[in-house]
Amino acid sequence: MHLAMAINPQSEMVAGAGNLLGTVSPSLKANPLGWLGQSIALYADADPFWERLGQAESGSKFMEKNYHQVPLALHCEVKNSLGLAAFLTGLRAFVDQTAPKMTGWQNSEYKGQPYVKITPAEEVGEGTMTNLAIYYAATPKSLVVGTSGSLAAARPHVAAFAEAEGLPNHARAVEARFASAAAHARSGTAVP
Repeated sequence: MHLAMAINPQSEMVAGAGNLLGTVSPSLKANPLGWLGQSIALYADADPFWERLGQAESGSKFMEKNYHQVPLALHCEVKNSLGLAAFLTGLRAFVDQTAPKMTGWQNSEYKGQPYVKITPAEEVGEGTMTNLAIYYAATPKSLVVGTSGSLAAARPHVAAFAEAEGLPNHARAVEARFASAAAHARSGTAVP
């Protein structure tokens, strides 16, 4: 599944979300979503995960054990890379302040491609979230966020964490889909 849409970063909805983020954390005050470009896309990649979910006796029990493998990714177009850097810095400061030592943030690079892996800290101990890993990669033109089972890894500038996690790399196909989706979202036409 692929959902791409054009957005107006100056719309009331986006401005309201930015204002809400700004009130939640002082570190996210100055227009927290001012970096956001004109398109976002959500992907649920064709993956054996969905087949296994469909065949599971209990979907909810399957999800409890395999939530960390859900192949979802979010791609956001970036219009202001410095604004994105400030947002990510403020977000991390907010998480560290509100839940100290509960998350681990690992900056990594693979074949020259930087990415960040966010996991529950070891001190958190055993629990339902211990397998969760959220990855993000930021470039001057995009922010891609996904799970360890996601196609976010297939984006060329994020291919690093795909390979590091042993995930398949469909970089050319996904890059074409991202570019096509953004173009269609801007023009208001349906994505083929």
